[in-house]
Parts: sequence; structure tokens; C-alpha cells
Amino acid sequence: EGEASLHYCLNNGCVTPGRGVVIVDAGGGTVDLSSYEPKDSESDTENKISFREMTRPQCHFTGSIFVKDKARQYLQNKLADSRFLEDIDHICECFDKTTKLTFKNTNEPAFIRFGRARDRDLDVGIKSGQMKLSGEVVAKFFEPSIHSIMNAVTSQQESSANNVDVVFLVGGFAANDYLFRTLTEFFKPTGLNLYRPQNYSNKAVAEGAASFYLDHFVASRIARWHYGIEMNPFFDASDPEHAQREQTSYINSVTDRRMIPNFFDTILPKNTKVAETTEFRKRYYRRYKSPPQFERDPIVDSILCYRGKQRTPRWTDDDASNYPVLCYIETHARIPAKRRHGSITGKIYYEVKYSIILSFGLTELKAQIAWTENVRLHLNLHMEKSF
Repeated sequence: EGEASLHYCLNNGCVTPGRGVVIVDAGGGTVDLSSYEPKDSESDTENKISFREMTRPQCHFTGSIFVKDKARQYLQNKLADSRFLEDIDHICECFDKTTKLTFKNTNEPAFIRFGRARDRDLDVGIKSGQMKLSGEVVAKFFEPSIHSIMNAVTSQQESSANNVDVVFLVGGFAANDYLFRTLTEFFKPTGLNLYRPQNYSNKAVAEGAASFYLDHFVASRIARWHYGIEMNPFFDASDPEHAQREQTSYINSVTDRRMIPNFFDTILPKNTKVAETTEFRKRYYRRYKSPPQFERDPIVDSILCYRGKQRTPRWTDDDASNYPVLCYIETHARIPAKRRHGSITGKIYYEVKYSIILSFGLTELKAQIAWTENVRLHLNLHMEKSF
């Protein structure tokens, strides 16, 4: 969505300077941030604007609905001894649909118009069917969301080596003038200029998504997480981590060699800058007692990602809840199997060699299995099949 918003901003007259831009998509539930920098076109014949992602996007649950939640907490306390407490749901809805949207500054009072002309309770500020709130009180409803955006933009700027000059504010929440002016005043001393594209409210993602297919401004992205697979490597007594896990090791019935389970093999590391044409490839082996029948027993691998805080994740049973399965990759094709002899007992087994390839062709991950077959050395012929 951040990438779609970037396309929308560029197509609506928002001229970016020669450095970076942060997109702040402030919606109802979340505030999403992503950062991009201009990238020179690889072709001298093309005069095309191109961008690359600078750092990992962020998502915060501090959208406009949380302004309404803060208002509700305040109103429940204020109306606790008033007969209008039973109308709290309706009053909050009126605040959400009108007062929240039109609130501009702390120097003027705000009004929640919810009732009839005879509705009155001066002790809680209700007169002629409307409730009066001071601007300072309403501003406090916005504070958590505003501070969240301030901190998140600062974090994006720092993660982008301070190569950011412009912040684009889009989304339904962006229509609020108090939010826009407060953020503008905060960012100005830091050298950041805040803009709202024309017709900024709710069109950014939809129109920007269409522009993605037409204009394709973003050429590279940042890997959000560590991506890889779980595997059981041969036990290595010289590896301190293997030695610590020796009690979990076992003897493989095919090769008669000691293995260690639950190893996470990273194929694409987190925070790696990935161009659309870049492939990340790792080679793997499967071993069988008899020639494999892939029509009956296909090769299936689970592509995992690590979403935890470890810098270099190594074991899936450590912080296990942060290794979700993204997808399964499967092939029934007849991959060539080589006959091998066990190094310990000399027992015959069969080994299949293949590669797993990960790429970000568009905005999502693509996974493939590849192998080499029909190799003729005198022709140097290689065929790869991907599924």
C-alpha cells in the first residue's frame, strides 16, 4: 500500500527532490510508513522516474479510530452522573463523523451536535442538543496518534541515513487539518517538508495500485524478514551450537550419519535490498534408501520467515512462535538421483540435488524449485525447470 501511495503522489503533481521520501498512509485503523529514494535509470534512452525502497516499512495501530476511543473514555467519565450517559454510543458516533473531521486548532472550542434543541445539561456543557469541549481537550484525543507518526517518521529517517527530505501524508486520517498542521510544525525544524497530495483522502491506494502496472516507479525493495527453510544438517562436533544441542541429534537411517534437527537455513536475509530481477538461491539435498518415485512422493519444502528480534536466527525451536510458514513449494517432476555409498558403512543410497530460489518479482515473494538435468559436457548444455 505504501508503494501504491508513492505512485499516487507522483501522479498528482508531488515533485520529489533529489533525495528520499517517506509515505505516511494514515487510515482508520493503522498508520503505515514506507521510505523511498530516487534511483537513476539504467537506460540512457529512458527518461523514467525510478525509486528504490530505503528501509523496512512500519505499521502502527494508531489510526483515527483510536482518536474516537480516547474521546469515548473522556466522555464516559464526563457524563458519568448525567442522564446523557445512556446516549454515549450516539454521541461518540457524532464526534467521529463530524467533530473529529473538522477539528482544526486548540484555540477554539469544538462541538458535538447529537441531540434536539431541548437537550440540556449545563454541568457537562450540553446546550441546545450539542456538547461543548475545549480545543485543548479534543487535542489530547489526537496526541497518541500524532506522537506515533512523529516517532515513526523519525525512525524511518534515521534508518534511511537521514536521506529524507519530504513526507507525503495520505489516507482518510490525512484529511484532518489539526493532524496536518501539527505534524508540519513538528517536522519543519528537522528539515522535513510535509505535503498532502490533491484529493489525498481515500483514493491513494486504489489509484496508485493501477499506476503500479502502468508506470512501475519502484525498482527495488527491502526484505521485511529472514526467509528460508528448516533443515537437518550433519552434526558437526566442532560447532559450539551443535555441541550444545548434541542431545537432540540422531542417526539418519539412510546415510547412517549423525544429524541435528531444527536448523533454520536463511536464503534471503532481512533488510537485504532486492531488485525485481534478483534471485536468491540455495542448494539442498534429499537422500533415499531406494530410487525415489516423485509421482508418488513429491518433494515438498516449507518456506518459513522469521519475524522475531534475533539478528541471526539459527534454530526454529528457539523463539518457535516467530517462524510462520509462508507457503509450500512442491514438485512431482522426475529429478535425477545419483547413487551414493555411505562414508561410514558403505551402504548404498540415492541422492537428489536441487535448489530453492526466492525472488520479489513484484511486491510479493515468489518461490521456485530448480534442478539441472540432461547435462552433456561436450555441449555444456544445462536445462532448468521451475515449479
